[in-house]
Amino acid sequence: MKNLSILGSTGSIGCNALEIVAMFPERFTVRALAAKNNTKLLARQVERFAPELAVVFDETRAIELKRMLSSGPKVEIMYGQ
Repeated sequence: MKNLSILGSTGSIGCNALEIVAMFPERFTVRALAAKNNTKLLARQVERFAPELAVVFDETRAIELKRMLSSGPKVEIMYGQ
């Protein structure tokens, strides 16, 4: 089992990497996801892959993400570079 952190998970390369993860769940575990500001897509990714950590660029987006995931999976949400 490989543990993965996907930086830029909401971009085209990050989305493609997560599709590979979805095809081989017995081979990969997503531990962390990071995105600049697409909190809607990041929230869906967190719900689907249940990482331990989700990171966005600024505090406003972090608060927004926390609200979106308030009743979903337990994930630590951080912000910053």
